[in-house]
Amino acid sequence: MIKSDRRPGGHIKHLWRWVRHNKGSAVAWACIGALVIWVPDWKYLLQSDTGDVPHKFYVADTLSGVGSIGSGINWVDNERIFYWGYNAERVPKTREAQNQLSAKGMDLFLWTIDSPEQVYPAENWMRPSVALCAGSGIISYPIKSNEDGVYFYQGPVGKEKEIEIFKRMVRPANEKYGFNAAATSYADCSIVVNEYNKKLNRRWKPFAPGEGFLLFGDYGDDDPRNARLDVLHPENGELIHLDISGSEAWHGCTRYNPFLKGLMTWNCMGYTMHISPDDNWKKTNCYAIWAVWPDGRSRKYCLPFGEWSMHSADISPVITAKGIFFFWSGGPASYFAGDDGIAHLVRRGVFQEPAVSPDGCKVAGNYAKSWIDARWITGNGGQHAAVIDLCADPGQD
Repeated sequence: MIKSDRRPGGHIKHLWRWVRHNKGSAVAWACIGALVIWVPDWKYLLQSDTGDVPHKFYVADTLSGVGSIGSGINWVDNERIFYWGYNAERVPKTREAQNQLSAKGMDLFLWTIDSPEQVYPAENWMRPSVALCAGSGIISYPIKSNEDGVYFYQGPVGKEKEIEIFKRMVRPANEKYGFNAAATSYADCSIVVNEYNKKLNRRWKPFAPGEGFLLFGDYGDDDPRNARLDVLHPENGELIHLDISGSEAWHGCTRYNPFLKGLMTWNCMGYTMHISPDDNWKKTNCYAIWAVWPDGRSRKYCLPFGEWSMHSADISPVITAKGIFFFWSGGPASYFAGDDGIAHLVRRGVFQEPAVSPDGCKVAGNYAKSWIDARWITGNGGQHAAVIDLCADPGQD
């Protein structure tokens, strides 16, 4: 079990709990006023200390503190990640100057874990971009756009070639099979086409190329409760129905997982829409996160009940070789939950957009010690790319 360490932030948190319990009294309201007036960033201080002692894991941080806010982390293979951010050597040190930075100052980075991160030589890439992709040794990034669409460089690292995805692949697919008939497979960054898109008129996510699609509810219906989940075979159109409730999965919260070689799906909208996939989360100690494979197999993973249970949309999970790793923004802190049904603290601090490596052992994300530090692009503890190895010896420093 996780032990407690009694730090000052913990005492503030206990005081806050007492105030909430006695919020009808004059003394409680006086305490609230004192907290707001005298404690800087009081909400952060109240939420930052979980009272847990983290397990020890091997952690690697980018050496120069490259800012990677919002870039997403893309695993090229088990040892390299691909992302965009600001180069620490060119970023001003004051908050005011950082606020004036534009996307033109961003760079692409290729980081081999335990080595200095390298600016990737791609001078003409479009900044910023959410269209970066990496997988199976392939990288893909946009370089320009015109009336015909967006052009990409794509291929093995160092051997990318220019391709025009929209004109050659997406537009013909949409014209023949209906709008949204093409999508990127994040298994290897290639474009896949759903030839049954117009006929079925359902939202979908691709597995690896040639392996089929996971189908959700009808287009125009964003309520997860109305969704039905099926796996669609790409060659004969056969449907394999999944015994997964529509309230436990949502197309907007479905990602390709390179460790699973399948899709991970869950209902991240649950408490935003006041829909619970399990009204007895506390009783069952399980908020469902599903792994789904192209042959119709599925496995239910459980996110344990805890402080984070008040608002599931504040949780960012990923399935790993050790179970579910998740970042809770309210901590902020990261945890992993295995078959014991207990969430073990991994690292305090912000760890946005966690992504798992193909071997399932490493999780990469955008790290900062606190939400206060995360306001900085880089320097002064600002947000930067980091990797946690869950398979390393837990006793290792």
